[in-house]
Amino acid sequence: MITYNPTLKKRSKNEKYGIINIRVTKNRKHTYHTLSIRLNESDWNKNRNEVRKSHPDHILLNSKIDDKISDLKKLLSQSDISHTYKEGSFLEYLDNHINDLVSAKKIGNSKKYITTYKHLRSYQDEVLFSDITIKFLNKFKNFLRTKSIGDNTIHNYFKCIQKLFRQALNEKVYVTLDDPFKNYSLANDKKIEKEYLNTYNLRCLVDEDINDPKLYEIRNRFLFQIYGQGLRVSDLLTLRYSNINFVRVLSRIDFIQYKTRTPNSIQLSPELTRCIFYYVDRKRYMEMYYKDKYEVKSITDDEAVTDTYQNLIRYAQNKVDQDLDVSFYDTFTGKITLLKKKLARIQYELILKYSIDHNNDFIIPVLPNDLFKDVEFHKNTRLNRKQVNKISSMTAVYNKQLKKLAPITGNPNIRLSSHIARHSYSNLMLETGADIYTISKSLGHSNLSVTESYVSSFSKEKIDADNSEAFRSLGMLSNSE
Repeated sequence: MITYNPTLKKRSKNEKYGIINIRVTKNRKHTYHTLSIRLNESDWNKNRNEVRKSHPDHILLNSKIDDKISDLKKLLSQSDISHTYKEGSFLEYLDNHINDLVSAKKIGNSKKYITTYKHLRSYQDEVLFSDITIKFLNKFKNFLRTKSIGDNTIHNYFKCIQKLFRQALNEKVYVTLDDPFKNYSLANDKKIEKEYLNTYNLRCLVDEDINDPKLYEIRNRFLFQIYGQGLRVSDLLTLRYSNINFVRVLSRIDFIQYKTRTPNSIQLSPELTRCIFYYVDRKRYMEMYYKDKYEVKSITDDEAVTDTYQNLIRYAQNKVDQDLDVSFYDTFTGKITLLKKKLARIQYELILKYSIDHNNDFIIPVLPNDLFKDVEFHKNTRLNRKQVNKISSMTAVYNKQLKKLAPITGNPNIRLSSHIARHSYSNLMLETGADIYTISKSLGHSNLSVTESYVSSFSKEKIDADNSEAFRSLGMLSNSE
C-alpha cells in the first residue's frame, strides 16, 4: 500500500518557513516530493495537512497539492517508486540525500549539502536534472562569485552536485546520455594559493612577549597545533587526557581523527608537553617560565648566569647580537635544551597526576564535558546536531580570535586561521628537509593512492626524528613565550 501525505518540511524546528512536500510511503520507506512552494508555518494546518483558509491563496495552493498527488499516483502506477525522480527534480533528490545523512546522524557531512541546496534554491527556484548542463554550471558559478564566494568553496559545492548527479545516474533515477561533468573540469579554475607561516613568521610568533592572558592562550592553542604535527582544529578541540599514552621516554598521544575516522599518533615532545601543562596548572606554568630562576653556566663554565627561563633566552640572543659569537649561542642553546627537558619531565609528572581525576576531560577546555560525556571518539562515532554545532561554533570563535595574532607574525596581512597551522607545519617540515612521506604520515593522511605503501613503511622513530629536527629549527625561540 502506498500513502500520500502533504507536509511542510522545515530545515529546523526554529525556522518559521518550510517547503510544501508530498511524503510518499511504501513498505515503510518514505520519499519526499517537493512542490517548491515556500510557506509560513502559521499558514499550514497540521491536522488537515493543507494550507489554512486564512491564507489568501489557499484554494490555489491546495489545488496544486491535489494535482501533485494525482501526478504521483499516475507515475507510481507505471513504475517503481525508485524511479519517481526520472526527468524530475534534482533539488528534490538533493533534499532526500540530506535527509538520509541527517537520519544516519552524519550531521557534519550533511552541512555541505545543505549549503549547496540553499545556494541552488537562491539561484533558481527549481532545478531539474535536465537543467544541469555546462551552460547552467558556468552561470551558477558566476552567480556564486557575485556573492563573493571563493573559488575553493565553489569547487566544493560543485563536487557535491557532481557526486549526486552521477549517483542518480547509477541508480537510474535519472537517465541521460549527456553527462555535463564528462566535459566539465572542476579543476579548471586557478586554485587559491595556500597561506602559511614560514619559519621566520613562526619565530616571530613564538618570541613575542604577550601580556594579554586571552591572546597568550590563543597562541598556545596555535602552537599546540604546530607541535601536534599539524593537528586539525577538530582534533585539537576533542583530544582528552585519556588520549595520552603515558609511557616514559616514548609517551604519545593516540587518537582517532575526527574528520577521517582513522587512527593517528603524535609524539609527546617537550614542546607539546609545555602546551598541555599550560591547561593543567596555569599559575605554576607562569612561575616556571617567568618567575622561577635557574642557573646556566657560560661557555667557559667559569661564569654562571642566573635568571628566569624567559630572560635566559633573551640573554643568549642579545649576546649573539652584540658579539656575533655563534659558538656561545650553540653551547648556551645546548644547556637551555637540558633545562627545557628537565622542566618537561616535571610537567609530565604533573600532567600524569592531573589526568587521573580528569581522564575524560578535554585538554583544551572549550567544549563542555557534560555535552560529550557519553561520546567516545572512534571510527563509528556519530554526534548529534547539538554536538556538531558546538564544535563548529567553537572553531569559528577560535578562527576569529586567531586574527589578533597576525600582526605579531611578521606577516600582518595573512588571514590567520586554524588550518594555517596545518599548512605552516607542513612547510616547516619541508624547510628542514623532511621527505614528503614523513610529512604525510605526520599529518595523519591515509588515502594517498600512490604513496601509501611507502608511507606505511616509515617507523615512528623516523617521524619523531624529523619532527624533533623541525622544532629545533625554531631555535631557542621555540621556548620563549
